[in-house]
Amino acid sequence: MNQQSPYATLIIAGFGSIGQAILKLRVNITDKFEKIVIVDRRALRREEIPGENRYEVVSGDIKDHSFLDGLISKAPKPVLFLNLSTDVDTFGLRLFLSKYPVAYIDSGAGVVPGDSAPSIQKMMEYVTKPVKSPYPHLICQGINPGMVELIARILMSKMAGEGGLYNIEVIEIDSFTAPTIDDKIPLAWSPEVFLDEMSLLPTFEKKNGLCFEYPLPTKEVKVYWKGKEMRGRVVAHEDIWSLSRIEGVVGARFIYSLNDPIMEAISLPYEEVLRRLYVPDNKTPVFGVDTVIVHVKEVEKSISRALCWSVDHLKTWERYGVNGVQYQTGMSLLFSVELLLKGVIEGRYHPYTLSNIPFNHGNYGYLERMIKEAGILWKELEIGSIPEVVEGS
Repeated sequence: MNQQSPYATLIIAGFGSIGQAILKLRVNITDKFEKIVIVDRRALRREEIPGENRYEVVSGDIKDHSFLDGLISKAPKPVLFLNLSTDVDTFGLRLFLSKYPVAYIDSGAGVVPGDSAPSIQKMMEYVTKPVKSPYPHLICQGINPGMVELIARILMSKMAGEGGLYNIEVIEIDSFTAPTIDDKIPLAWSPEVFLDEMSLLPTFEKKNGLCFEYPLPTKEVKVYWKGKEMRGRVVAHEDIWSLSRIEGVVGARFIYSLNDPIMEAISLPYEEVLRRLYVPDNKTPVFGVDTVIVHVKEVEKSISRALCWSVDHLKTWERYGVNGVQYQTGMSLLFSVELLLKGVIEGRYHPYTLSNIPFNHGNYGYLERMIKEAGILWKELEIGSIPEVVEGS
């Protein structure tokens, strides 16, 4: 193990496409830990695990506390627990882990026990409750939520600073496609997670200093970019809730604009859409470009700045065996891992997102260098190249 690493064991819990992407993108991350443990409910096939000779593979459910207790007890300490599961009570999990020397990262809000009326506000108020752990907990990490929040903070720091008033728009424009099967529609990530945001959670946004949740269906918009008119939806997203809580942020929203077959299918009944959407396996070539844009406008001075990160699905698939969304999410999660390994985070007893995480460094220059060194390539958009979003279908 690298003697400078503060953690002896890395546990990756929930080994789907993102877990695989993390190991494909940065296999050398394993050199920083004495032990790597991969956990999944199903029995994993060895061919699913890059560099499998280095890893211990365990079948079990992290919602089972007796299983989890055995897993943590056997691991060299301290442990970095990377939770990539999507259907877990993440607050309950963190509460359980807090009695061990365990740092924690997850990739989304998870679920709220007994929640019969989905709401991003209720969900985030629940999952952000503090637990008494001397080790840091980073929640809702990845590209969005996650990296986009740090990019927004960097942009604000370069504009009017702390005294400004800001509108923040996060836009994902994805032309992802792949060979079709019957009436199936290819999607770059989990259909269940995507449909939760598109169809089940009410639109959430901050507007004129106030937060709103609107009745379903999610709000439709038009997105104009590079001479094209595209369909879009304003959806509930963890990053927007987190950004909305930053002092001076008076407006914030997240917009999906994917290719036409997906945007058209959203209007169909939920079960029909779920049946038709599929994620191509890693042997299937994929095409198109995924672009994530963070647009920050200082309201009083009417100054706009935007950064974008575009990834070509085919080039990424040919090089790494993952699609562009998996690449962006995996790279961003690895960045969060590096934040913990390098010890640049201040504070304990609080679950941090990248919207509120306190850093040891007084400015963002160090973090910008970390992002660049990680190969995460955000580029500035000129004012005339920033997408225009118009409300209404």
